[in-house]
Amino acid sequence: MVAINHDLDHLDASAGHESVLHKLVIRQQPKRSRVGCISERVDRRPVDPPPIIQLVMDKQSQGAGTDPDEPSYTLSPHFIMRATLVDKDDEKEISRIRGDTVPALSGMVVSSLHTLCDLDMVQGAYFVFGDLSVRLEGSFKLRFDLFEILGQV
Repeated sequence: MVAINHDLDHLDASAGHESVLHKLVIRQQPKRSRVGCISERVDRRPVDPPPIIQLVMDKQSQGAGTDPDEPSYTLSPHFIMRATLVDKDDEKEISRIRGDTVPALSGMVVSSLHTLCDLDMVQGAYFVFGDLSVRLEGSFKLRFDLFEILGQV
C-alpha cells in the first residue's frame, strides 16, 4: 500500500526575493498500488488513483494588480515537483533496489505545472503524477518536493 505524506501543507519560500507562501493541497491521493515487475516493458502497474497536488499561492504574494480569479502563477513554467518513495515510519528515502541498479519508484517522477479546471470548473495549478509505479512490496509514503526555478536560465 502506498500513502502520501502530507504533514506539511504550507511551505515558506524565499530565495533572493520577497517571501512567498505556497500551499500544497492533495486533491487526489493514491490508496494502494500493486507491485510492478522489475522490467519496464513487462508489467507496469501504476499507483491508483494517480496523485494530484494543487499549488495555491497566497493572494498577497502574487503582486499588485493581479486578478485573484486568474492567478498568474498557474501559467508559470518555473514550478516543478518531484515524487519520492519514502519509508512509512522514519520517512527515509527509498531510492533503489537490487544493489542500487533499479529504481524503487519508476515512471514519471517529476511533473511540471499544469493549468487545469477542478470539478467546479475553477482554474488552478496542478501537478499530476499519472505514471508512478512502485517496484517494492510493503507500505510506503510518497513525498512530494516543490521546486521553483529562479533567475536566468
